[in-house]
Amino acid sequence: MRNTDIRIKDMKIKIKFLQDAVFTESPSIAIYKSVCSFIRRIVCICPDVRCSGCSRNGKCIYSFLTGADFSDFRDIPFIVSYDPSLKREFKSEEIHEYYFTLIGDAVEFVDFIIFSLKEYEQRGLFGGKCFFKIISLEINNNLNPISSFIDGINILTPVVFKNDILENQYGRIKYLNDKFHIFCSDIEYIKPSYELKLYHKLSHEQRFGESIIADNGFIAEIKFNDGIALDDVLKLSEITGFGNFNFFNGRNAVYIERDE
Repeated sequence: MRNTDIRIKDMKIKIKFLQDAVFTESPSIAIYKSVCSFIRRIVCICPDVRCSGCSRNGKCIYSFLTGADFSDFRDIPFIVSYDPSLKREFKSEEIHEYYFTLIGDAVEFVDFIIFSLKEYEQRGLFGGKCFFKIISLEINNNLNPISSFIDGINILTPVVFKNDILENQYGRIKYLNDKFHIFCSDIEYIKPSYELKLYHKLSHEQRFGESIIADNGFIAEIKFNDGIALDDVLKLSEITGFGNFNFFNGRNAVYIERDE
C-alpha cells in the first residue's frame, strides 16, 4: 500500500509565546483541550446535555472528534502528541512545537482545528491570560517513517496490554481503521521474535471532558531479535502512539533504526 492511500492530517504547529507562561499540565494537552472546548462552543446545540446522552451524539462534529466528550477513549480520531520535554514554563519570545493529528474520516475537519488555533492566537488561552503567535503550521498527508527497518521500539509513556504488546497495538489500529477508515489494506498480525523489557510502573490521572482517565501501565522497551520491516500499522503507530490511551500520547514511541 502506498502512502497516498493513508487518510491522515498530521499537523506540526510552531508557536512563540508573547509573554511568560506557566501551565498546570502538559502545554500540548492544555492547547488540545482548549481547541476541543472551542469547537464544542461553536457547534454544540445542546450544551447542557452530556454528549453520551444527546440525541445528536455521533452526528455532531465535536462528539465525533472527541468520542462523545471523551466518554469512550477508543473512539477518538483527534490525537495530540506526547511532549517528551515535559516543559511547563516558558519565557516571553520562547518558541515551542506541538503536534496534532487527525486520522481517517476526521481529516475532513482539519479546518476546524486550524480555525480554533487561530482564534486562540487572537484571544489568548485561558481567557486571555496566555498569548502566543503561530510561527508556522505544517500539514503532512503522508506517513514518513524514520526508516524502513528497525531493531527496536522504546515506549515513553505507560501502556497497558495483555500477553503480547504488539498484538495489542495491531488490534488497536485495526479497531481505529474499522471505525474511521484510515487505510484500505487488511491488517494482519504475524508475531515477530522479540524481547520485552518493562520499566517503571506509572500511574496518573487526566481529566478530559466527562471523563477522568487513569493512565496506568509500564514504560516498555521492545528489542526485535532479527529486526523488523515497518508495515503500515507500525508506520502509523509512530505518529498515533502506542497503547489504549494513544489519543493524548501520540508519538510516545522512539523507533530504533538498524545500525548499518
